[in-house]
Amino acid sequence: MDTPNYELTIRAKPDEAFNSDVGMLESKLGRIPGVSLIAPGTFRFGEPDEHGVMEIAALENGSISIRIPRPWVMERGPQVFALVFMTAEWCDGEVFDPQIDDTLQKEVVLQGMVTVRQTQREQELKSAPETPAPTSDAPAQPKRPWWKKG
Repeated sequence: MDTPNYELTIRAKPDEAFNSDVGMLESKLGRIPGVSLIAPGTFRFGEPDEHGVMEIAALENGSISIRIPRPWVMERGPQVFALVFMTAEWCDGEVFDPQIDDTLQKEVVLQGMVTVRQTQREQELKSAPETPAPTSDAPAQPKRPWWKKG
């Protein structure tokens, strides 16, 4: 099944140096659990599932391409975006989102993810069945541990 990907690019900040050295990327990304080298300059994050797998690739033009299965953005957002922004920081670059034609700011993305998760939790609590209240007014009696029963 082909799931559409969420495409991002790590590129140079305006008027700043950018380091997308493949050796540096292999060294740093290779130490992260769940990241594996699949070809020179190309990495995979996570285990493939029905949606695919996240890929990070150093491009010939010096930028870095990132492909994230769309469902992963919500399901694994904190892990995915931590890796994206960490990679951008190593390269002294910025994360560009061609879908919105703008640069992503780490603080804004992370705050948005926190807000979404809080909303999800609130909805889960509202839809959860209510726990019935105790029917007795008597205080609960502690049970004796099995080793003290006599």
